[in-house]
Amino acid sequence: MSSKITKYASEELQEISLVSNVKSYRNVLIFVISFIILAVSIAAIIKYPEKIIGSAYIVTESQINNIYAPSNGEIDILVKENTTVENGQLLALIKNPTNYNDLIKLKKQLGQIDVNNMERNIYDFKFEKGLKLGEIEKYYYNFLLALTECSSVLKIDISSQKIENIAGKIGRNNEKLKTSYLERKIYDKKNNMIQSSFEIDSSLYAMNAIVREKIDQSKFNILDSKEKELSIVKKGQELMHYNKELKDDILLLQKEKERDVATVIFGLKKAFFELKTAIDFWEHTYAVKATVSGKIEFYQPFLNSTQYVKKETPLFILLPKAANLYAKGIMSANGYGKIKIKDTVYIKLKDFPYEEYGELTGTVRNKSKVYHDSIYLIDIMLPKGLKTNHDKTIDFSYNMAGEVEYYTNKRSVLQRIFNDIQNSIEK
Repeated sequence: MSSKITKYASEELQEISLVSNVKSYRNVLIFVISFIILAVSIAAIIKYPEKIIGSAYIVTESQINNIYAPSNGEIDILVKENTTVENGQLLALIKNPTNYNDLIKLKKQLGQIDVNNMERNIYDFKFEKGLKLGEIEKYYYNFLLALTECSSVLKIDISSQKIENIAGKIGRNNEKLKTSYLERKIYDKKNNMIQSSFEIDSSLYAMNAIVREKIDQSKFNILDSKEKELSIVKKGQELMHYNKELKDDILLLQKEKERDVATVIFGLKKAFFELKTAIDFWEHTYAVKATVSGKIEFYQPFLNSTQYVKKETPLFILLPKAANLYAKGIMSANGYGKIKIKDTVYIKLKDFPYEEYGELTGTVRNKSKVYHDSIYLIDIMLPKGLKTNHDKTIDFSYNMAGEVEYYTNKRSVLQRIFNDIQNSIEK
């Protein structure tokens, strides 16, 4: 009897337990479903952008210039550090036998010469002979020698004197030709008279009015007149031929003069350009000059005069006036394609912690399309200059380094999960 009661009791307990378990499962299922819905809702609500990071440098359109030693030797520094220098200003010299002041004096004199009209103002050139020019002296004295030779040829013009003498002979011959012309006119009149007399005598002789001796004399006069005519013609032709020869001599002398003048002027110009080239080469070899205007800094902390330097040793750094600041970004290939021109980026400078100073805001101006040495380059405009989002202005220094951050469009967590699942399925 008791066993039956126990059996009925256990069955009731099982039914009660089963009902209780079903309720528990339902609650758990409801909780799980609610949790999933909540998680999905939160994943759909929560959105954040992807951050693409690269390196950045603040630069200007006028970059710094490094100045190197042009040759080996002992250096003589002519400027002080942290001073402002002008473009082309002499900064230092590599010591050598040439006196730089004499060299500059000569260079200024050469600069005043009009190469295209050297023969016109050659007598205005006044060059000193005591200049200390070292290795340039041979070129300088070659120039002085060419200058003297050219001046001598132009001043002592022998060809012109010869031409003048020949022209005098031609003038005298022309006077003789005039006399010969007058002589011919007189001869023509006399010849006409002799011819008329011969014709009369011939008529009279035909009528036996005169003796034979008379007609023979008339014939003799005719022959004598012909002989004189030939003499006059020959004399005129000789004078004209002689004048032609003299004129040919003048043309030859003129060509010789032009050749001599051209030769000495060419030699002078050649010596002039060789001298200028030697001066330019000397300056390139021994003179250290500023390539731009700006502030100068010594590359080596203890650089001083009398120090021996080797060729291509870094000497100075020239810092031109900062203008048109912008940033140069260096990006990896990861996410680079998401960056668009005119997108906003943020720059955190290493020298100025962004927690204290804030960050700079920039706009992408240009992006490279060539993947070179594992990087891409982007140009970033700085609309607010070096003013940060903390309203602080950063003092510019060349090539300030920092980190550039680019944020893509926001995407939800749910969207990212679905994209990952889709990519996994496609693979």
